Amino acid sequence: MIPSILFLYSFYKLIVDKYLTANERLFWIIIFLIFNILGAIAYWVWGNNKKRTITS
Repeated sequence: MIPSILFLYSFYKLIVDKYLTANERLFWIIIFLIFNILGAIAYWVWGNNKKRTITS
């Protein structure tokens, strides 16, 4: 049950993450659908980066 909750919460965070571009979001959605829980863990390790900076 915990892996399911982790997957659903990670997927929710992916959808509402304002720092991701459309291409990054699509990439992570595909990773989530193919690798399920491993995709969710990978998102928390590499995709959930809140320290992004915007360059002009």
